[in-house]
Amino acid sequence: MHGPIRFQKGAIMLYVGIILVLIGILSIALLLLHRHRTEPPTESQIESEAKIEEKINFITQGLPEYDDIVEIIESEDPTVVKLSRIFDKLLLSNRISAAEKIADLILEIAPESAVGYMRLGLVSMRRGNFEKAERYLRTALDISPSLVKAMNNLAYILNYQKRFAETVELMEKNMDIVNQNTVAMINLAIAYFHLDKIKNAFELLNKVYKKDQQIPEVHLYIGHCLMKLGEHDKAMLAYQRYKALVGQEGAEEPSDEAGKAEESQQETPRTEIATEKKEIVISEKEDEKESEQPQNPDEELLDEEK
Repeated sequence: MHGPIRFQKGAIMLYVGIILVLIGILSIALLLLHRHRTEPPTESQIESEAKIEEKINFITQGLPEYDDIVEIIESEDPTVVKLSRIFDKLLLSNRISAAEKIADLILEIAPESAVGYMRLGLVSMRRGNFEKAERYLRTALDISPSLVKAMNNLAYILNYQKRFAETVELMEKNMDIVNQNTVAMINLAIAYFHLDKIKNAFELLNKVYKKDQQIPEVHLYIGHCLMKLGEHDKAMLAYQRYKALVGQEGAEEPSDEAGKAEESQQETPRTEIATEKKEIVISEKEDEKESEQPQNPDEELLDEEK
């Protein structure tokens, strides 16, 4: 049998000393954290915040959204977050000029702010200046490559301008992000379709369909893919669902060439998604098939949402 374990006095003192040092470090860290949380802002910080609030008031005073903006200003959010929330509210209300000034203010405070450049890109998109918007969005992505909204809006511009290969290049570098984002998958699928990569497009549309069956563009491009695959009847069912979601009436049935960019009228039906409008009419006979789902020759699209 082994006898009891005995520690030398020196070793015990060493261990005790180490423990006391660790306790001391932890105590100091907690004290500093507490002081950081409870210390009042410096005069410089107060002055800076006051100047920002003054600028916000100057930009937004008199607007119908002003009371809501005051609530945001008085919140505990960090300054850039406050400004981003104010920008989003102004853009939603179509206050483009005021929103642009708020985005400029974000970059004045944080010159390397990706969200600031992204928001300037959104302003330029609203104004139809896609060249300027592209510059802002690319700058945002240079600063923060994983900023998915900047990536989606840049893909929107590229698809809208029929620069489909550039969309693919942009998206395929970030497939881990694309596969987690519905809008990104749709944008990439649209680019694949127009580059005649039909199976790639259909696979992505399939994934989106399983997550959300209420997106018109998904049904539209599923129809285009099925038409290319020779599945005319199933394509018509997809077009029927597209028509039901967008409420189109009195339009022509798409031909077997449906989906070619040169035969379509370009528009901007959804933020971040550039697609093409196809005018569709479904016959009574096809209406009777509503319970069926469009499908790939090898795979049905009946999976429930995860």
